[in-house]
Amino acid sequence: MAALCVLVEKNRHLKELDISANNLPVRQLLDFMRVIGKDRKLTHLDLSWNSLMRPEETIVTKLSDEAQQEIDRTMQLIKER
Repeated sequence: MAALCVLVEKNRHLKELDISANNLPVRQLLDFMRVIGKDRKLTHLDLSWNSLMRPEETIVTKLSDEAQQEIDRTMQLIKER
């Protein structure tokens, strides 16, 4: 995930990104959401078929309010583009 963050952060012309079906848990996506939330041209992000809400994570590790707000803010920015 760190390599993907670097790649996306350096690429300012990326418009669509499909990282579906990668079994990515919420913890790994938080830093990624911060990266894609920066001013860029990304208009489509496909996160389908990832393990964003695995039962063991939602029970043991709930997102902090701040982390949830960061994800919501980033997704809203993508929708507005």
